[in-house]
Amino acid sequence: MKRITIVLIFGVGCLLSLVRGMIDPGDLPDGLKKCFEMKTNNSNVKEVPSEDICITCITDYLWKQGKHVHCFNKTEHDVKWVAELLAELHPASMRTKRSAPRRCRRKEYRMLTDNEREDYHRAVNLMKKDKSIWPNRYDGFVIFHSGMSGKSAHRGPNFYGWHRILLIMYEYSLRKLVPGVCLPYWDSTLDSAMSTMPENSIIWSKHFMGNGDGQVQTGPFRRWMNIDGSPLMRNIGSTGQLLTKRTVLNILSKRYNHQICEPSQNVMHSLEGLHDQVHMWIGGKMFDIATSPMDPIFFMHHAFIDCLWEIFRKQQIGYKIDPSKDYPNTGDLLQHPDRPMDSLPPIPGFGRLRNKDGYLSYWTDKFYFYDPPPTCSFPTLDCGSKWLECDTRRKICVSKSNQAMSFQYPTFNSFNPWNFYLKRGKRDTYKVLLGKLGETESPDQSQMSYEKVKLNVPKEVALGSPIQNAFEIDCVQDIRAWAFMAIKVIHLRPQEVKMSAHIIENGKIQDTDMYNESNYRSLKTHIRPGSPAMYDTCMEDNSGAFRINLVSRGLSYNGWYEDYVMVDNRLPISSHVGYIAFKKPGPNDTEPVTSFISATDTCGRMCKPKCLKKGSGSKPTYVPCDGVIKATAQSPLMYGETYGDAAGDIWDFSDPMVPVSKESGIFMIFYCDYSDTWPWESCNKK
Repeated sequence: MKRITIVLIFGVGCLLSLVRGMIDPGDLPDGLKKCFEMKTNNSNVKEVPSEDICITCITDYLWKQGKHVHCFNKTEHDVKWVAELLAELHPASMRTKRSAPRRCRRKEYRMLTDNEREDYHRAVNLMKKDKSIWPNRYDGFVIFHSGMSGKSAHRGPNFYGWHRILLIMYEYSLRKLVPGVCLPYWDSTLDSAMSTMPENSIIWSKHFMGNGDGQVQTGPFRRWMNIDGSPLMRNIGSTGQLLTKRTVLNILSKRYNHQICEPSQNVMHSLEGLHDQVHMWIGGKMFDIATSPMDPIFFMHHAFIDCLWEIFRKQQIGYKIDPSKDYPNTGDLLQHPDRPMDSLPPIPGFGRLRNKDGYLSYWTDKFYFYDPPPTCSFPTLDCGSKWLECDTRRKICVSKSNQAMSFQYPTFNSFNPWNFYLKRGKRDTYKVLLGKLGETESPDQSQMSYEKVKLNVPKEVALGSPIQNAFEIDCVQDIRAWAFMAIKVIHLRPQEVKMSAHIIENGKIQDTDMYNESNYRSLKTHIRPGSPAMYDTCMEDNSGAFRINLVSRGLSYNGWYEDYVMVDNRLPISSHVGYIAFKKPGPNDTEPVTSFISATDTCGRMCKPKCLKKGSGSKPTYVPCDGVIKATAQSPLMYGETYGDAAGDIWDFSDPMVPVSKESGIFMIFYCDYSDTWPWESCNKK
């Protein structure tokens, strides 16, 4: 199955007399445009999915412009609590303690025993209920991930060290509530490598994170309420992508931190950029990095990023590079190695931690180490967990599916998590080698036991679930603050699609796809799709149903909206109309409401925005635009004040026998032509 994601940046309004509100096309902001141009200039459209670049650049732009609104300020009590935590973890403090805490052994989430997993869930819930600080200790970490750290702890080399210390404080707080608990990591490559859609992973079951569609109603964090009063929500698989084996190898093929951190010239080598993609893929609160810690999976996702960084650092030692001294100076003052870390207060008696302090080996030497990601090989072909299975063809571990099943699977009381690192081979190739990294023992076949597991969970996801939006703008959640407009998607069939509906001539079936445009002279001269790069996880649906996700991102406000449409992937060309929302302009606004729009299929290939040309009359003409619109409350209004207004205004109901479509007046369309060019016009002028 394929999906197309539409990301909207709404800017100036265009003249459209369909609905109720003025819309004009706008230009990409300079910072965003420069990022697109820089990233595409160092990438090949046939090698890098365009959505990778879009997500990296829009995230970078919004952070640097300060568009992320922080709804809650730290209290004096909050600051004191964090300072005390840091003081307990500081090297000087550790030297004065009679007995240091035992180093945590961080395992992949599915490698935990049932008791370990239940203890971890219990500790997180106890932290959420602990109101000794406002609003509770869990949300205290949410608050400390906001503020100035939004800029200085992201989009640069401080990203790795700052989040490493955040994870240590989080884990340390959990251990105070449930001694012995350690923070697990979520290896999303185990899900992206599944033979079915990763939305079907066991991770999204009641045994782990709970459901991934809409409000979380199952699992250990069911019916959680966030600090802003909204329920915990997710929209997994709507946009973005999970980490894959190939993207991990891209990162681990490098030697120095400046090669894998922002501002990276190549998005395929930016670990932070790949991390952003997973945030988008989960959706809900994770979609916006400012609110992402509200979902407990945030900490396990970041633990995996930290795990990969630690593997990278161990490789550096093999290359005779000191990881603690490899902090890049990018010229960004917020990322300067000697700048005090934001959101982390002075430690009584010790002062402030600096950005470069996050690169010290002290943190892993004293507090934790990682079991390597699970692997399987001959002769056992076992991954060491009842929740994982070995793909014997590729000899890799993958997550089991979240569907009703009963199976017998061997489990180990002890197992060997193999070392996962890369070593330079012949001709500069890289191979994954097995070796020892953790303080563990080899598997003992005599300790194998079989457990029958019954999973009563929903059947596998096929085409996804309806999107549950938060309708949040600048910390206020109210659908009445949103306006709606129609979007049309025109889709050409990609080159790789092959359907099993064949032509029959003279009673003989031909090895020819009936729907293929190359069979028809009237179509093949107009339809010539190229081969732009796509995600490793791209999947087709045999029915031909093709999901297209829509996302709007505010440029003049903090908010986003997601939805999708379906097109027919069998056909040489098809189209569908959907609806997207943005902040409703007010009559007293002095500036237009500005937002951004883009379209991407599930393979990461973006579609090209086209805007209605002013004065094109009864025969609409569309011209290339940047996907930016500016909306005002002026007449003629071209959007709906409600979803019903927008949906009703593209139909003429005057004929009682059958409604007539008025799609010709839609202001913005996306043309998914799969040409070998970038979706932004300025990026193709080289």
